[in-house]
Amino acid sequence: MENKEKDQNDSNNLLPGKKTLSHVHKEIRNLQKRRYSRPILK
Repeated sequence: MENKEKDQNDSNNLLPGKKTLSHVHKEIRNLQKRRYSRPILK
């Protein structure tokens, strides 16, 4: 029982990190999209 609880805790600790990581990737992608969609003087 104790072991199971610890495993759940570990996975719960991992989830926020994964979420923020994917969130950061999304933000970067959005920034790149915005930058490329905007007309750029070359």
